[in-house]
Amino acid sequence: VQVEPIKEVRSLQLEFVVPATRPDFLSKPDELLTQLIGYPGPGGLVEALKRDGLINGLAAFVWERTADYGSLMIGADLTPAGLQAREQVTLRILAYLRHLRAAPFPADFYRDRARIAQLDESFRDRGEGASLATKLANQAGFYPLEVAERAGDVWGPPDEAAYRRLLNALTPDNLLVAVMAKGVPTDRAERIYQVKYSYTEDAGAGYQALLAPDGKDTFRLPGANAFLPGATGVLPE
Repeated sequence: VQVEPIKEVRSLQLEFVVPATRPDFLSKPDELLTQLIGYPGPGGLVEALKRDGLINGLAAFVWERTADYGSLMIGADLTPAGLQAREQVTLRILAYLRHLRAAPFPADFYRDRARIAQLDESFRDRGEGASLATKLANQAGFYPLEVAERAGDVWGPPDEAAYRRLLNALTPDNLLVAVMAKGVPTDRAERIYQVKYSYTEDAGAGYQALLAPDGKDTFRLPGANAFLPGATGVLPE
């Protein structure tokens, strides 16, 4: 999909249909995977694309559309050079996903995320009463009532099978790519707002390239964070 916006925007969005992730709330494969994709440190996707001047930023999230399936979105804010090389940016994102499938389970990264979540639960401001009550009421609709209050915060034991199940859904045959920028070719107009766009499907050479993305980047999993506190007891004055 190519969309021409009114304002100056250069964005690339990859959308994959994924299985439901809420049943795996204890091991949080969705948060683990999206934080790996958006990891800005050495060996990560963001570092590689920024180093080559192709993106200003990149983030990923999961949208739970129904109780049965959702969408994992990867969005990149492209530079002018990145817009011109958007096919290459797409290939390198897919190459990173292929790297994750071939790599061991990111146990160190999981432990760090779980520790950060534990610290957040202990010390983060819970917010104003009405917004907190709304959040808790919403969570009671999605999770078992006895754990609903903490379901969005606590990371339990890791579940590699749930992580692999989600990761294995991120393949080219399950992908919708959307580019939004001034000057992209369009041949249609959206019915209500008259937004100009075009839609094509590629089963030829472009699709074949997605199946075997270029592996020129040297990706690696994040190491353990040595600066996370192991103990947070209050010291006497």
